[in-house]
Amino acid sequence: MKLRAVRLSEVGHFRSGVALEGLSGALDVVPGPNEMGKSTIFRAIETVFQTPYTGTAAAVQELAPMQGGAPLIEVEFELGGTRWRLRKRYLAQKLAELVDLDRKTLLRGADAENRLADLVAGRLGRKRMLDLLWVRQRHGLELPKDDRNGDIAKSLGRLIEDEIADAAGDGLARRVREAVAKALDGLVSKATRKPSAGKPYKAAIDVRDQAQAAFDHAASAAQAADQRLAEMKTAQAEADTLASPEALAARAATLVNLLKSRDDATRAAQALANATLVVEAKQAARDQAAGRLQLLTSGIADVERLRAEGAATAAALAQATHDVERCGGEAEALQVRQAEVRQRGADLQGQLDAHERFDRQRAFKSKQEDLVRRLAVARTASVRIAEIDAALAAEPVTEVIAADLRRARSDIERLQAQLSASLPKVRIDYAAGGEGRIRVAGDRVAGSGEIEQAPTLMLDIEGIGRLTIAAPGAAAGDLAAALDAARRSFETRLAAVLARNLDEVDGRLARRQQINAERQAESARLAAEAPMGVAGLERDLSAHAVNAEPVGNVLAAPPLPRSQIAGDLAASRAAMAQIESAERAGQSALLEASKRHARLVSEQASLAARLGQVEATLPQPSEYSTELGKCRAIAAGTEADLNTVVLERAAWSAGVLAPAALATVKADIAAASTEDDRIKARRHQIALEIARLESALVRDRQDGVVAVLEDARAALEVAEARVAAFQREVAELELLERLLAAQAEAARASELKPVVDRLQLYAHGVFPEARFELGDVLAVSGLTRQGANLSGNRLSGGTSEQIAVLVRLAYARLLADRGEALPLVLDDALVYADAGRFGAMFAALEAASQHHQVIMLTCHAERVAALGARSNARLIELRTWTPAETALAG
Repeated sequence: MKLRAVRLSEVGHFRSGVALEGLSGALDVVPGPNEMGKSTIFRAIETVFQTPYTGTAAAVQELAPMQGGAPLIEVEFELGGTRWRLRKRYLAQKLAELVDLDRKTLLRGADAENRLADLVAGRLGRKRMLDLLWVRQRHGLELPKDDRNGDIAKSLGRLIEDEIADAAGDGLARRVREAVAKALDGLVSKATRKPSAGKPYKAAIDVRDQAQAAFDHAASAAQAADQRLAEMKTAQAEADTLASPEALAARAATLVNLLKSRDDATRAAQALANATLVVEAKQAARDQAAGRLQLLTSGIADVERLRAEGAATAAALAQATHDVERCGGEAEALQVRQAEVRQRGADLQGQLDAHERFDRQRAFKSKQEDLVRRLAVARTASVRIAEIDAALAAEPVTEVIAADLRRARSDIERLQAQLSASLPKVRIDYAAGGEGRIRVAGDRVAGSGEIEQAPTLMLDIEGIGRLTIAAPGAAAGDLAAALDAARRSFETRLAAVLARNLDEVDGRLARRQQINAERQAESARLAAEAPMGVAGLERDLSAHAVNAEPVGNVLAAPPLPRSQIAGDLAASRAAMAQIESAERAGQSALLEASKRHARLVSEQASLAARLGQVEATLPQPSEYSTELGKCRAIAAGTEADLNTVVLERAAWSAGVLAPAALATVKADIAAASTEDDRIKARRHQIALEIARLESALVRDRQDGVVAVLEDARAALEVAEARVAAFQREVAELELLERLLAAQAEAARASELKPVVDRLQLYAHGVFPEARFELGDVLAVSGLTRQGANLSGNRLSGGTSEQIAVLVRLAYARLLADRGEALPLVLDDALVYADAGRFGAMFAALEAASQHHQVIMLTCHAERVAALGARSNARLIELRTWTPAETALAG
């Protein structure tokens, strides 16, 4: 990569445009006093390559003029045999343009930034290398501050390894370290070195944990099976004990004795019980007769009451029927009114929708007409721009050519004036009668006066001879030859642009500027009407036609105003809300009336049923008095019978067994029966438990609890072995990583040998017989000179500064040797060098410029001038520049 030109406008204190033109691509020196703006030029070069045009960082803000403005930076550079022009404007009116000057292709904005990044990046990440090789004033001893991720060190490491790989193999150590790191990353976390989710090591641990859980479950199942077998044996023993013949016989004898005692007590009380039953029967007959009399009396009273309630319910039912019919009629009327209001609302909504469609159609048509108009204007402007571009391409006269021709004409006039000044002045003064006797180049000189100058003047005098006057020295001849060559060159240049004279060139240039201005106006009109271009406007028109509803014939606006329709619609909706509210109230009232009607119907039916039931139990109303007399007579007879049997029961009560003794016997019988039932229940429970345990033991045998336990134990052993293998693998990889790191540290000196060799090459003329050691990619850790070893931190500021430049030269040379050449840009990087050391360092820069470009901005103009003719450097002066002179389309 080589820089060919740098141009600035509104950058720092350069309010107007300045430029560095004609950079050689070898050693280019930009001399100038302090405050000339060399550091500003350096920062501009750095910014245009490193900072996107959208950036607003501090580096961009520093470039803005004090009076305000938008920094414009333009560079031309050569890369891979292709010439490029890059232009960026920052802050206001941001732009980025990248032109392939050979292929005449143009990229803008993000496309330009992306292409620039691809060009600058290269295989080794050259964008970060620029931070190393472009050295700011007073930053020669520092690495770039923003190299947080070590990108420069990584790029240089790859560069050095590639150089070593060409000489000694394939960079095997680096690839082994990368393979080890990759293998570890596939197993554990890079930060904690712990197993990471989603990786085989963690998966093996998860499988081990699952196998452990399965083993624990199988062991628990086996233990439960053993427990069930023990419970089976215990239950069987208890069942055998409860079923023994001796225990059964003893319990049966005890129960027989207790039952005999109870039967004896029962027979003793039977007579009293029979008497008591007779008493109870007579008492029941007496109670039945009294109840029949009471039932008949209350039934007659109930019939009268139910008939009165039935009459009241019938009246209430008639009123409820009337209420149901009334509420139903009101509900039907509300439904009819609701339908009318709903239809009115639908009609009003349709009219409002018609207004909406009319407005959308009118807006769509207006938008479509505007797009059609803009497309016509854009197409006309595009056609005119193409015509102007064709005219500009056909016109060979450009501002640069015109300026060159004007300079050529000025050179002719200057040479002519110099030639005129170097020739002798010849004047002829004729005596009386001698006029016309002298000839010059065969032509007679008629009268007195000065004659035309020439390098060699021959005067022929009639009757006397020839007088030859030669110009003093060879300078006039050289000037004449130069003048003649300049005139021929001028004529050739005029012919090349098909012009007869310079006035015609100026006229054609004015025409070119005029149509250029016209092109800018057409471009502005095109940009205003079609910011995305004609194709974009056509796409907008097509999208508008596809996405919007068809225009068709524009409908007429509805006759009623939108506001009136909206008001009527709101009133209709309010009326609908009122009707719906009234309908809900009516439905509620109808529901309540229907419920009341249904309840009364149910009550009427219930009263009728109850009346029927009561009447069914009573005689005919005409027999009420006769039946009441019979019931009263029967009640009196049963009362007398009851008194007789009560006296008989009292006679039998003296021979009844005492209640306490009878209670004791019954309690003993109950206790014996309860114990027998308990034993039977326990035997049944044990039988069920034995059956359950036998079933569970059968399932255990079917499930193969022991086999499952053994399988789980085997699976756990396999999983634990796999985890152990991963643990060993991680430990071995970590050990290998540490050993490789130690080996890499031990090999640092040999790995930096390609850089040290090139450093020695350039440092030979500056530090004769000195040997250098590099501690990292930039810093010199040691210097051996005249048998003495000096550490890097004991070197003087000037020596350290010069060595830092030499180290950068070494890396730049290594890049160039690898086909990745980049320019080395130094901004007053030798401020601490004395005159002798400056000359030696300058010689090193000259040697380096044979392999890559070196651009040196320096305030030591007198030192560069003192080098004289032996210097191969090209001195670049700052020139004025107008941005239009290097328009990217030109």
